[in-house]
Amino acid sequence: MTRITAIDFETANYRSHSAIAIGLTLIEERQIIESVSYLIRPPENWFVPKFIDIHGIHPEDVEDQPNFDELWPKIQRFFQDTTMLAHNASFDRSVLEGTAAYYELALPKLDWLCTVQIARRQWPQLERHKLNIVCDHLGIELDHHDAGSDALAAAKIYLMAA
Repeated sequence: MTRITAIDFETANYRSHSAIAIGLTLIEERQIIESVSYLIRPPENWFVPKFIDIHGIHPEDVEDQPNFDELWPKIQRFFQDTTMLAHNASFDRSVLEGTAAYYELALPKLDWLCTVQIARRQWPQLERHKLNIVCDHLGIELDHHDAGSDALAAAKIYLMAA
């Protein structure tokens, strides 16, 4: 069975372990099976104003949310026997690995696909391949910088390109 998990993170600051939101969309046999998103309380409550301007998440929005290690048992299944997928995968991979390392969580070995690279190959005529631009081109609804919406959009891009 082909299993792919699209992922998107939003972060509070420049630190790779500052995840404050995660979106996960599971694809099995070329079908979207499940899409979830969660807010996350980061280890420190340090938010860079520029980051808040991008995603609209404030420190008070996550103060009563679980830390990533508390959320992990609920989401761990999304990382089992799967290939990970993200738009600009290097960012989401660094956040996942940085956050897991911070909390001393063991990640399985994961292969990664990047929908930026996929979109560049599939739609070379686009001047840029940012998530919102690719979604506009493909008619995919997007609430940009909402982790759940971004993960779902990456999954749809992947399916449309395949």
